[in-house]
Formats: sequence, structure tokens, C-alpha cells
Amino acid sequence: MESKILTPDKYEIEKGVDLDYVIGECYKNIPVKIYRDNSLMTYGEVEVTQSQWQVAGKIGEIVRDVESGKREGGILSVLGAMGLGKGNIGWMATENVKESEIGIHRIDLLRFLREVGKDGKVPYLTQAKPNGFDTGLRAYPYNDFREMREELFVGGPTLIIFDEAVFATGFDALSYLGAWAKKHDKVIVYLGLNYNYQTVLFGDILKVIEMCNLGNFLVASQCRVTEDCLEPAWQTRRLEKTKGFWHPSLVSGEIVVAGSVHADEKKTVHYQACCKKHYQLFGEEQAEAINNGARVKRDEQGMYIFVK
Repeated sequence: MESKILTPDKYEIEKGVDLDYVIGECYKNIPVKIYRDNSLMTYGEVEVTQSQWQVAGKIGEIVRDVESGKREGGILSVLGAMGLGKGNIGWMATENVKESEIGIHRIDLLRFLREVGKDGKVPYLTQAKPNGFDTGLRAYPYNDFREMREELFVGGPTLIIFDEAVFATGFDALSYLGAWAKKHDKVIVYLGLNYNYQTVLFGDILKVIEMCNLGNFLVASQCRVTEDCLEPAWQTRRLEKTKGFWHPSLVSGEIVVAGSVHADEKKTVHYQACCKKHYQLFGEEQAEAINNGARVKRDEQGMYIFVK
């Protein structure tokens, strides 16, 4: 049986090529390299996917090329669904270079509570473990790109990572930082989601993709809905708990709600990286049914259905 794992080299997209739903509007007419090998490997004390490891290695190559003068600096993006392993990629990328700095959006501090230290930073945690995997790195918390002024990085490391960047405001400042990085031989990595749970593009993401002179990387996770589904996950399914039971989020729900890819009965929101088959979003009719007392259960295929 032929393997379903596709190597990145087969998916270097040229301008003018419009792919299927995996790419959609987000990368239309823009070159992108796709990584979808979701097989697992052990890195240190956690499991990561081959794609995460490959992209982290690619970032290291770009940094070394910039440092050696083979290419100019600038900005690149690493995007995908919730659970693609952005934090793992950022962490592993730092291990491929001598020095680095990381910014983490403050929304992540709602997921893993941390105190800001005297250095103005917090521990950099990833979702590789349910309660957070401490990478041993420290990161600047930020809400707006204007907080990540170039003075923080002048004379410092070549690699600068902005994690959960899609939630940040101040896009004009990011554009300025990209031009600054190009001039001063820095590599800025924008880690973020491309679509929300409704598969609608986040705010300025198209502008971000267009400005990334060092490349755009679309990374798949492994579908987390059922243990036997090995399909690449390009979408995010959000589950909410209402009246004691879980169900797919409503199309009318709040877009940004802090949550984790790890299920927790104490919380009311849970995110799942999922394939096209397992994606679900409840519409107005389902919402009305739930409000009127209808109950929902998960079937053997991992889909949520109403109890008759």
C-alpha cells in the first residue's frame, strides 16, 4: 500500500496555482511550501511530528544563510490549524541557532498562567503536555506589535519569533519590523493560525502572507478526533460545553476564546485539530435545539449527533 505521507518537495507551489480546500483563499497566487508528514517522533522528552521538526530545521537553515550573507533578512510565516505545534516549532528552531528572542501573545498566559519576571519575560510553554511543556526558554509577553520595538533586538540575535501572532494588533508595526529585519539581517518568524474555528481568515493574515519575503510554511497536524484517523489536520474544530455536555461550537459564537488542545472537564472550551471529514460547526438550527433542551452525544466516528 502506498504511503499517504507526502514530502514537502512535491508541494512547492508556484504562483498562479490554486489548490484545493487545504490552500483555499489564504495562499491563492502566493508561493507556499506545505508540510504534512504528521508521523510522530521523540524530541527530548516530548513527541513532535516530522513536519514540526522539518520546519524548525528549515528556519535554522534560513537563519544561517542570513548570517553568512547568502540571503537577506526579513520575515516568514508558519501557519496552520490549532494544534499544529507552533510552540514546538519555535522551541526547536531556537536550538538550531546560537541566539534567539521570543515574543508570546498574552492570550497564551490565559491558557498557562505565568508571572512576568524581573527581566520582563515569562517561561515559554508549549502544548506538548496537558499542563504545558516548559522549554526552558523565556519570552516577552505582548498584545500589540508596537510593544516589540526594535530596541529589544538591536545588536542581539538573528532569530526573533512572534508566537500566537495572529491575535496581535498593530499590523503597521509588524510591517515596519519586517523592513527593519530585512535591513539589519534579522529573521522574524510569525507563528499563528490562518483560519478561525469557522474556517474564516483571521484579520490581517493575507497581508502577513504577502509580506513574508522569506517564505510561507503551511503545516499540518495529525487529526485528533479519533485515535485511528491518521489524516493531516488542516482545520480547527472547537467544542463547547453547554448544560454539561460537549458539542461543536456555534456559527454565531465568539471568535477568540482561550483554550487548549487537551480535553479538560473543568473547562468549557476544547480545540481539536481535525481533517476535512471530522470538521463540524453547528448552525442556528442546532443552536436553537440545544437552547430548547436537546442533547448531543459523540458517535463512534467522533462526530456529534443529536440524541433522539
